[in-house]
Amino acid sequence: MAAGNDGGGSIRIPASYCGLFGLRPSRGRVSSGPGLGEVWGGASSEGVISRSVRDSAGALDVLQGSEPGDPFDIAKPALPYAQTMQREVGKLRIGFCISSPIGTAVEPQAIAAVQDAAQLLQSLGHDLQEHSPSVDGTALSISYLHMYFGSVVSG
Repeated sequence: MAAGNDGGGSIRIPASYCGLFGLRPSRGRVSSGPGLGEVWGGASSEGVISRSVRDSAGALDVLQGSEPGDPFDIAKPALPYAQTMQREVGKLRIGFCISSPIGTAVEPQAIAAVQDAAQLLQSLGHDLQEHSPSVDGTALSISYLHMYFGSVVSG
């Protein structure tokens, strides 16, 4: 297991390339403190890269919580993550998208991987619906980069 932080994929992307599991916890779930406040306007959070979902659930049980200087605190879950992940999920409604949010071409292998995952999830009894969110991906990217570069320069 390795510690990391993620504001644009720094935990998730390397994990996906190595057959590992990367989870970017929700904003405020794991402290960036003490005294640090929000990193990258709340876009970055602390987490781990691990060998399994089980390992990351155990790490999140240990790491979660607030410290002095945190802008807000998220209530702890009713049960530990390691225990919650053992429960049946039930039927989920899952949306997926195979188009680029900025209008660029998507590699055929990436489309096939998403479609294969969707078919697997559907075969497991979940409801799947292809949906392209109506978002201006270019404007979102530009806004993110303004925040990112401003934070990097000031930090």
